[in-house]
Amino acid sequence: MLHRKVNIWENVKNKLTVDEVISSYIPIQNNGANFRCVCPFHREKSPSLIISPQKGIWHCFGCGQGGDIFKFVEEYEHITKAEALQILAKKAGVELEKMERKPVSKEQVSQQELGFKYLDFGANTFHKVLIKLLEDRNNRVTQYCLSRGLTLETIKLFQIGYAPTGNFLLKLGEKHNLDQNILYEVGLLKKEEGKEIKDKFTDRLILPIWDKTGKVVGFTGRSIPPDKVERPKYLNSPQTEWFNKSQIWYGWHLARTHILQEKKAIVVEGNMDVVASFQKNLEYTIASQGTSFTETQIKNLSSITKNVWLAFDNDEAGKLSGDKFFKMACLYNLKVDKVIIPETFKDLDEYLKSAENVVLETENYLDYAIKQKQAQLSSQDSDIQKQAVLYILDLISSLDEISREQYLLKLNKITNLSVNILSNQLHSAQKAENIVEFQEVNHIIENKDKSSLLVWQSLVASLINENYGKGLASLYLLLKHLFPHDLIQPSLEEYILQNKDELELIKENVMSQQVSKNTFTESLTAFIDSKTVQLFQNQDLKEHYLNWKQKGVG
Repeated sequence: MLHRKVNIWENVKNKLTVDEVISSYIPIQNNGANFRCVCPFHREKSPSLIISPQKGIWHCFGCGQGGDIFKFVEEYEHITKAEALQILAKKAGVELEKMERKPVSKEQVSQQELGFKYLDFGANTFHKVLIKLLEDRNNRVTQYCLSRGLTLETIKLFQIGYAPTGNFLLKLGEKHNLDQNILYEVGLLKKEEGKEIKDKFTDRLILPIWDKTGKVVGFTGRSIPPDKVERPKYLNSPQTEWFNKSQIWYGWHLARTHILQEKKAIVVEGNMDVVASFQKNLEYTIASQGTSFTETQIKNLSSITKNVWLAFDNDEAGKLSGDKFFKMACLYNLKVDKVIIPETFKDLDEYLKSAENVVLETENYLDYAIKQKQAQLSSQDSDIQKQAVLYILDLISSLDEISREQYLLKLNKITNLSVNILSNQLHSAQKAENIVEFQEVNHIIENKDKSSLLVWQSLVASLINENYGKGLASLYLLLKHLFPHDLIQPSLEEYILQNKDELELIKENVMSQQVSKNTFTESLTAFIDSKTVQLFQNQDLKEHYLNWKQKGVG
């Protein structure tokens, strides 16, 4: 008799039960043959995540997330599937040396490994150059470091370096026979059209950027005043296979332990703000790579703390970005406080350098915003008051229902506008926003395929009428319309087969009346969302789709 070889993934699954794994992270409760718990992947109070030991899977009827033990650990820890395997293999007592690896060409492996080696080489080279320059106190680079208050200990901790002029790194790479193509791919060299290849970073203070494991993946270069040429103050590595700034918090690998200990994180705009904060023993500080940040970054942050002190710059861009952060953070149940940086200072770095012992003061973000608009909110000028009210209502709209009611009452006392009027305006603004978002998504999807929206309407109609089979057929068609065919199984039957266990768990729970028919429809819709957005490569399209679905459908 032939025996099928059990691979490492199956071996780990055979040694661990899904309820055992999930209960090691969050409390679960018995529910007949299954278990249930409050889902950690979206905000809820009543448990809607069902765990099936028999099938070895879990599924949330609230947000549509689901999968096996690897998927749970991957989502909960915000790590890759391979990293989840390492954690669970250790828990199961399975040797990873026996792991069957996915076939990867030697060329792919060598390029990725070489990329990390070259990035590390660049960081070490720049750092050694700076350490050497610091021996000369009169050197302009040394003078700049002193003016920023950088200590040698800090320079070494953050591996700060200096990129010389004269294509220094290019020439050093030639001397060591480094592959110029890979140096270019990782963002250390640049190619200008019709011109020769050159160093990407020249005459700049260099701050390496690390991923969460501490590997160098990119760089930020800061010009050193007085600058001889007109150029951007900051120059960052381009988006590469190694560097994806939408997934990275600067300083994460250094700050993570401190964030867990302090049970809060300070979020700033610039990398130098992080450096300055560490020097003031605020070692739970991370940076968002400028005023842009993503849902992925906030999800990662929410996995280790629920308290954030926001310390963006005092300029208009910083204030707008702070509002955006607050609204997104509310979706992940984060408590956001505003760090009070006096208006005489442009950022946290400058403020911390202003005195030997600066004690940071904070205030609830929305309370601070209301206080800043106090005069306008109580103004006798109706237009001024209206603009201030709309601004605060926009922030209130991101809160949960109880907090929303509380702040509407606060606004009522300040403005003398009735709670009903404020509440109606809030709902009207949300509806208008939904229409805009729908139009944006409509436009994006139409560019892909106009018929996809018709398919989506058919899908929603099928689910409302509880036509399970027709709903799945419509889902399959929608995915076929939206995505390249090589991402989707060749037939509906194969698609259903791949997701069989999770779909059956949804059906079982509605048949056993553990969830209502309404929840059944909502769960299938959420399941569709979770499966669909996994295929989105464009982050903007993904966010538009989710916002549209969350607010506009039905």
